[in-house]
Amino acid sequence: MGFNFHSKVTTGVKLLLIGLISVVWLLPTYGTLLPLVSIKAQDQQLLRVISKNDLKLDQSTIGEGENFSRPKSLLITPIFLPAGETVDAQSWYKGLFYYLSSYRYNFRDIPFHFVVDSSGNVYEGITGGVERELLVEGSADRPIHIAYLADKGDSDFTISARPALERLIIKLLNENSIKPENISLAGLALQKNLDTSVVNVTASELFGSWKPAFADSQRRITASYKPTPRQYKLSIKDYQGPTGSPRMGSQVVLKVKVVNDSEYTVYEDDDSNLLFSTKSGRDSNLFVNGVWVSKSQLPLLQEGDSIRPGQEKQFELKVLAPFPGGKIKEEFVLRTASGQVFEQAVITVEFEVDRAGVKVLEVTSTETGSLNVRQNPTVNSAAVGKVSPGQFFEWVESRSGWYKIKYEGRDAWVLGKYVRVL
Repeated sequence: MGFNFHSKVTTGVKLLLIGLISVVWLLPTYGTLLPLVSIKAQDQQLLRVISKNDLKLDQSTIGEGENFSRPKSLLITPIFLPAGETVDAQSWYKGLFYYLSSYRYNFRDIPFHFVVDSSGNVYEGITGGVERELLVEGSADRPIHIAYLADKGDSDFTISARPALERLIIKLLNENSIKPENISLAGLALQKNLDTSVVNVTASELFGSWKPAFADSQRRITASYKPTPRQYKLSIKDYQGPTGSPRMGSQVVLKVKVVNDSEYTVYEDDDSNLLFSTKSGRDSNLFVNGVWVSKSQLPLLQEGDSIRPGQEKQFELKVLAPFPGGKIKEEFVLRTASGQVFEQAVITVEFEVDRAGVKVLEVTSTETGSLNVRQNPTVNSAAVGKVSPGQFFEWVESRSGWYKIKYEGRDAWVLGKYVRVL
């Protein structure tokens, strides 16, 4: 029963299925499909997915997964039963789930994002959805992986399967902005390292007419490619401003808890990255150089951060206790890097700046509209930057008509005739 993983099926698809058939035959056979779960349709046609709950699968050992990222390609791999074996599609799917998620391979779930059978039925894949990473060595970068349960001897998708498969692919491409040219077909090989028990999933050569026969589907999919910008739903659950009066010129830490009620994960490294922008749209004097994205925007997520659907996370924001001191109050609104604004997700930064012991000066008007900041107190010294009239700085020393100021984390000098000591 079954065949050795290293043997090659005539179609070129490889799959380690030793013992699978004995598992499959222990499962009940269904004459009709169970009720289906509706999901959004593409081109007004209903696309349905049979869930693990519909099939009453034991999901007690399913792992939640640790790595999530936005998919960038789509991979389709036909899978075949061993020669001489016959089983209905639902039992086959169940067998795949139990066998591949068992201790033998320890995937702890079915290692595909979707499964489609030759009748056009679509089955739920790995828990966590298409953003859960399934590494397939030798395939394109970060694929959505669809397994196709092929009938024995097939070298093409059946007429019954094509419409559902195409609708599924179009939906996935449009929702994830994956270009049709990033679809690939390949065989599949599972290799287990007996020393480490790690199972590698590898794309292999796919023989037969699968790829040429898919050309018509590819054209229809390309014609229907209309990527839809993702719409996110985020809110602020909690916000904590500073306690007490921070010293002028110091950095102030704010704490904000954000909830993701979207269908999609928010990532730091794509256009879903989250920022707080000044509600007025103007530059803020709370700007922290080297921390903020611009003088009106500060980042919420740090490198590698993400917020999964349904997840809430607390973040720290850094703002400056600005010059010339006094009471500070400014509103910031949450938005994505792509421009979606969450009008209800607003924080008000409010605190009193402690100016005690801090010497402050203000830049006054100049002939050129700006003032050079120099490395040393002489007009021949190298300029390290420019400041504008109306800006305030802490100064620590005066010498021969020059003032040493705190400028972008360093000491530098400005000419005294263009400043006013407060």
